[in-house]
Amino acid sequence: MKKTLTNSLLTSCILTAALGGMAKSASAGATEADLKIAVYVRNYAQVDQKTLTRAMQITARIFHNTGLEAVMLDDPFKTENTAANEQVARLPRLFVNILTRDMAGPLGLPSNILGVAPGAEDDPGYADRKTVYVFNHIAAELARQQGDADQAYLLGYAMAHEIGHVLLHMSRHSHAGIMQEYWKPKDMRAMKVGGLNFDSVQAVQLRSEVVRRTRQQEIVEIAALQ
Repeated sequence: MKKTLTNSLLTSCILTAALGGMAKSASAGATEADLKIAVYVRNYAQVDQKTLTRAMQITARIFHNTGLEAVMLDDPFKTENTAANEQVARLPRLFVNILTRDMAGPLGLPSNILGVAPGAEDDPGYADRKTVYVFNHIAAELARQQGDADQAYLLGYAMAHEIGHVLLHMSRHSHAGIMQEYWKPKDMRAMKVGGLNFDSVQAVQLRSEVVRRTRQQEIVEIAALQ
């Protein structure tokens, strides 16, 4: 997702553009009752905890509106390995890296990019991508330039947008909603009242993809036990 700060417009991906119990057997398979995915947020930019917590809540709410439960975790290196979160660790997972300006530099992206979901459609692992990037310095600068959405909203929606690229296998953009190429000021105002979302077709696709990834995770776990 790229962001043009001068006109407060947000564009998108620039590369290509209480939990359930033990995992079910592969024969039982995942269904739309198993619509949970773990999202591990690596806060390399050291966003303050209040802002980060709000951003993760916003991302979770966006996916809740599609019928998905996004379990947001802000310390993947600690949380994933604790006994209390053993069941969360069994969920299909995605990783969001929140980077600083200096960290974003080596990626060689234009300086107005808010986020990116790396991968080209002809890459062998394109359908199974797990990692996206969001750039905190762009969100903070944009929030300072206009008052329609604060930093937490911009981070939360940027995370959801880039995750959307991954789960929808989508390198292009929609004409409206969260997956459009440009977020206009009216879209940023809509963020604050929950009015900027995935559309109904995208919601179905998101749920289907989480079912697929859940089944894939179950197969891996069963193979590891054999």
